[in-house]
Amino acid sequence: MSSAASPACDCGPLGRFVSSSLGKKAIMAVTGFVMFGFVVGHMVGNLQVFAGDGGVKLNAYAAFLKNTPALLWGTRIVVGLSLVLHVWAAATLKRLSNEARPVQYKMRKDIQASVPSRNMFWGGISLLFYVIYHLLHLTVGVASPIAGTFSHDNVYGNMVASFQNPALVGVYVFAMIALGMHLYHGLYSLFQTLGLNHPGYMPRIRTGAKVFGALIALGFSSMPVAILLGAVK
Repeated sequence: MSSAASPACDCGPLGRFVSSSLGKKAIMAVTGFVMFGFVVGHMVGNLQVFAGDGGVKLNAYAAFLKNTPALLWGTRIVVGLSLVLHVWAAATLKRLSNEARPVQYKMRKDIQASVPSRNMFWGGISLLFYVIYHLLHLTVGVASPIAGTFSHDNVYGNMVASFQNPALVGVYVFAMIALGMHLYHGLYSLFQTLGLNHPGYMPRIRTGAKVFGALIALGFSSMPVAILLGAVK
């Protein structure tokens, strides 16, 4: 048996599927899809920073979520669980791949692979650390440049005050570029995992994944950059 295969699991069909490489790829695909949906919704909600009303709509949106705990915490639990499973599946597959891959094969594969695919694992780890910081920054407020004046009821004000810092804006923009690349490769891989990789339409899917990743990166990056440049006050 190849060392890339997971050990046999005497725990029923579902357990054996989850313990297999295919099962872990399926978990990554499903959890990735859940997080794709969350990222889109999160971006659309935050883009209300451009409403030009001094934060009325954005703060009302945040207040709605805060006052709807079933929706807020239901989303957090589903996305949080998806993130944990996604990281677990990625780390396990990475370990199995490293155990099974000869050095010379790795070198040849790296030459042929795209930049996002070569850096998918470590890019994902970097994004994990970013997510932790982002939560501490704009959700909890303990890692904010304005920690002393952070307000849980004024999301707009927190954003405007925080993104006066060029270094912080740089961190966010860099993280969003990494997110866009991760989403591009992840979305493309999702179709391959589902077996929807017919040569007739995969080029279109690849292009669509690139556009999607770029739009997400631009959408999220536009907010801190606009604040830094004074377009949003």
